[in-house]
Amino acid sequence: MPAFTFNADTEKEATIKGHHTKWKELKTTHQVVLKTNSISFNDNLGKALDNRWTYWKAIHEAKAHLNVADKSQLAAFRTKLNTLKSNAKTGQQTVAAYHKQIQKLNVAATKPQFQVFDQALVQMDKAFQYDINYAESI
Repeated sequence: MPAFTFNADTEKEATIKGHHTKWKELKTTHQVVLKTNSISFNDNLGKALDNRWTYWKAIHEAKAHLNVADKSQLAAFRTKLNTLKSNAKTGQQTVAAYHKQIQKLNVAATKPQFQVFDQALVQMDKAFQYDINYAESI
């Protein structure tokens, strides 16, 4: 298991919501290239990105009021962590599927678009990995 390294910026609402905003903008900006190359992002990465904030918010709220002596609270907290982890694993699977699709763009004519999508997907994969590492570290 990779070591967990805390990064406060990774857990901020603006950062988490920014991933989905950036993803929407990329798809809109490069819509013609995607359509021309028959690339369809239908696994709904946006849903996994949106869920991240909901789950992080629930974790932070529960952690603030957590009584470690209360086993039922600990179990509920663990459930929240597992939900975050499950969402992250789903997100990583979607990112991997999307990454296979964008390989079509890895040619001279569309290399700039490939690099933009590749960079965005790598960043999202790292965000999901952060979620997994966090959930496993507690």
